[in-house]
Amino acid sequence: MRANDWRNRYYVNNRSKKKRRATPMRKKTNRIMAFDQILKFFNKDPNEIMPGNSFESFKQSYISERNLHDGGIDQISELLKKVILEQSFTNLIIFTKLKYIYNGANGCYNNFNYLGLAYFTRDVLEHVATYSYIVKKTESSIDDLLGQTTPQSAIKVLQELSKNYNTFFYGTGNKNKIPGGSPNPIHINDAIKALDSYFGNVNDDLNKHSHDFPNYSFLFHGNYTLQKVKNEFGLNINPHPMVGIVHSDYDLLSDFVHPNYGSNFLVSSGNIAEGHIDVLSQNIRNVSTLFLKKCLRYWFYYNELKKKSLKSFFKLDAWLLNSYKQEAKPTRLFKLPNKVIIGDGKSPESAFAFPNARDKVEEWETFHDLCRKLEVYDYVNTFVDISKSSHIEIIKAEDGRVFYVKWSRTLKGLLF
Repeated sequence: MRANDWRNRYYVNNRSKKKRRATPMRKKTNRIMAFDQILKFFNKDPNEIMPGNSFESFKQSYISERNLHDGGIDQISELLKKVILEQSFTNLIIFTKLKYIYNGANGCYNNFNYLGLAYFTRDVLEHVATYSYIVKKTESSIDDLLGQTTPQSAIKVLQELSKNYNTFFYGTGNKNKIPGGSPNPIHINDAIKALDSYFGNVNDDLNKHSHDFPNYSFLFHGNYTLQKVKNEFGLNINPHPMVGIVHSDYDLLSDFVHPNYGSNFLVSSGNIAEGHIDVLSQNIRNVSTLFLKKCLRYWFYYNELKKKSLKSFFKLDAWLLNSYKQEAKPTRLFKLPNKVIIGDGKSPESAFAFPNARDKVEEWETFHDLCRKLEVYDYVNTFVDISKSSHIEIIKAEDGRVFYVKWSRTLKGLLF
């Protein structure tokens, strides 16, 4: 993805007041369509995601498809299965919560309820931030498992990961009656730090191009000075806060959500006992569009986090499948991969291959190492030969280079 793609794709054009008056039907359509892509995703048939809304059927299907009924490594296989199911359940819970939140945000935006939209936008931020917290914990646990050679150490890491998923789900004080009491919920500051740590990389990448937009404000989604912020939004806020993107968004939204009456545009003068109360102004319209942009920003963040969670799922799932092999041993299951690439990629007969890969995930990771080595960042792939034990693809890089890759068809995993 190009450095600027994520930002430009989710910009919402702020049409002039004159143009909106000239095309009132267009204006109405634009507002209704603002969340269209998101709502289509969330409002799909629930049976496509989980038949009958039953996680039990999902669980039985997962175990049956992988033939995980007999065998496995004592404790480790069961813990791997446990955290995989907890991860899958967590993803479905987040999906369901965001479905209702985005439907609420859509209603507020279409009805010019900018304060309601502020509530829903901050709600989206908080849910995506806590999701990022558990995604990061899962990635960290996978890193800790790599290279483990003793069953006790691996069991401890997996138990701690399961504890984190339970904190994510039960962490609501004393409202949930569970053995041993309910854990404290994930603190929002910790969740914000987790989300900022992920997308700080986006920030760093964009800063490489800061000469192209020296006044770009992540807070206001455009090139802004303090005076422009005052004119366009009626806010006396520094457009370039020295904190993370998520942190600054949270602070701004909290000012509208909390009972801070003097800063929420309910009073036209901004002063007590002066001016008009609750008059729709251009500033309010601009703020409403700003909140929309932030809703779309966190929709993008959520989709990126889903990819990270899916990658972790593949890794845990591959370990689980390998733990049921006859030769599986706890001392070798989490052994660091020995990534070897053979072939020169110049023909199907000498295609690049990854003979030491123990599963599809390792094979895929080694392929990505190859792409980085060859400086291939975008490509198109086409099948050219399929046999019982392997298939060969031709890879066409964006710069015109062509090479061949041989993939195993006997390794276990879900990537293909």
